[in-house]
Amino acid sequence: MPILTHSLLYGLLLSLGISVLVIGALRYNPELMLRSYPPDIKEKYGPARPETLRQRKFIALPLLALMIAVPGAAVAQLQPLTFLNAFLCAFMVMMTFNLFDLVILDWLLFGLWLPRWAILPGTEGMAGYKDYSFAFKGFLKGCVLSLVLGLSVASIAVGLASIF
Repeated sequence: MPILTHSLLYGLLLSLGISVLVIGALRYNPELMLRSYPPDIKEKYGPARPETLRQRKFIALPLLALMIAVPGAAVAQLQPLTFLNAFLCAFMVMMTFNLFDLVILDWLLFGLWLPRWAILPGTEGMAGYKDYSFAFKGFLKGCVLSLVLGLSVASIAVGLASIF
């Protein structure tokens, strides 16, 4: 299977996994995702409650695991395993999610539709919910994260392959 198709499939898998976690967290307690809201909304809402801070680990750990395991699994199946192939694969997996996050989650779901369960209490109608540039800035940060994670996964994969 060509590396582009392979990477896109794993990127979609990552996108679906993270989407389920994020949407589930927002439905359970939108405050769990407080760090991801625009500044005006965070300022009006205030700090997260202590119970929410304790609950975050139940979202953060699976998110981190998905962000490492899915690109890692995609790279593990590459033949031949070269640094360039591993980097391109991991980078494309992450960028597929990054683009999915921007367009589907941030712009369409949380920008255009904006379900009630995603609105923090007391922040209804605030301009930040329709701030598409905020989401785009997050996408740009995601590009850097994709680059760093792509380099890291490639380095680890090629290093492990040389040992075993």
